[in-house]
Amino acid sequence: MTDNHKSKEQLIKELESLRQENALLKASDARRKRADEAFWKMHERVMFLADVIERSSQPFAAVYPSGYIMTCNQAYCDLTGYTKEELQTISWDMDLTPREWREHQAKMLAKMRCTGEPVRFQKEYVRKDGTRVPVELLEHQVCNSENEVLYYYAFVTDITESERMKNELQKHRDNLEEMVRERTNEIIAANEKLQHEILVRKKAEEALLEQYNFLQRLIDSIPNPIFYKNTQGVYEGCNTAYEVFIGLPKEKIIGKKAHDIAPHNLADAYEEMDSRLLQNPGVQVYEGTVLYADGTRHDVVFNKATYTNTDGVLAGIIGVVLDITDCKRADMFLKIQAAGTRKEKPSEQNKDSRSGRNHSETFLQTISHGIRNNHKVD
Repeated sequence: MTDNHKSKEQLIKELESLRQENALLKASDARRKRADEAFWKMHERVMFLADVIERSSQPFAAVYPSGYIMTCNQAYCDLTGYTKEELQTISWDMDLTPREWREHQAKMLAKMRCTGEPVRFQKEYVRKDGTRVPVELLEHQVCNSENEVLYYYAFVTDITESERMKNELQKHRDNLEEMVRERTNEIIAANEKLQHEILVRKKAEEALLEQYNFLQRLIDSIPNPIFYKNTQGVYEGCNTAYEVFIGLPKEKIIGKKAHDIAPHNLADAYEEMDSRLLQNPGVQVYEGTVLYADGTRHDVVFNKATYTNTDGVLAGIIGVVLDITDCKRADMFLKIQAAGTRKEKPSEQNKDSRSGRNHSETFLQTISHGIRNNHKVD
């Protein structure tokens, strides 16, 4: 069926399917890139180790069970008197090992085959010029999955050296073996580590999303309009009551400034008070006028407070809007009715004012703490 004959619903489904596949491909590509980076880091370390072995004064060789030499470093060439090219054409067990040492060498290799552990033993090498040099070998074996020996590798020590040199080479060899073990373990564990990091990151993202959803449900359950902005005055969030109050959905509030959603004169007043609060962080309570979604102006009390991020840096403002229009009307009626009969004592007015301010501060501190935690990424 061509695209011209497909229904709108079919095309939409195919488009959604392509979007999902594209998202999966992007996620897969990101994992592949991380895996590639880990691989190349391991590759660089392996190349570094190979260069260390090549430059080492410790003779090193890897040989096949058949007798041929697979590879060696320059120190091994210096010890035997052969070049690398020449060593590729001779047998390590027949040409380099004197006849009287072959049985002992065979026993040590058999022991290693039985135990699976490296063996240390002494023997002699026949150098190219026919002279002999006593050596000590630390022999290892590498087997396949069927426990068949693929090759041996050995660190060779010229034991005719002085005791000082012997101790120095011993220390160098031990360090080198530790490097081999560490790098080998890193290569084996690279993929496991990558998968673990992906899992940890996924769990952290799920926890953060759960925390965000909880906070949003919490502030949505509060009947008073609540909003919060960053230090540039851009709305970063609000609750359902604020959407109703402004008459705009959340999607058209977040990312906007006061001048984008409020009349010019009111927006100027909002930004002026926000600027004062940011210059003197803390709590700010004041009365003002707002324009409701139905076009009516209401008297309100703004309870605002600054909040910081997890590093303690000023991050923005959170505010609660309390509609006092009906209260002011009732208060005016009561004042007129009670005029000439009694007046509220100034001390009681101050006490009530301080009490209301303390409640506002406690409430705003609770909400700003939740916003700060919501911005935290482990």
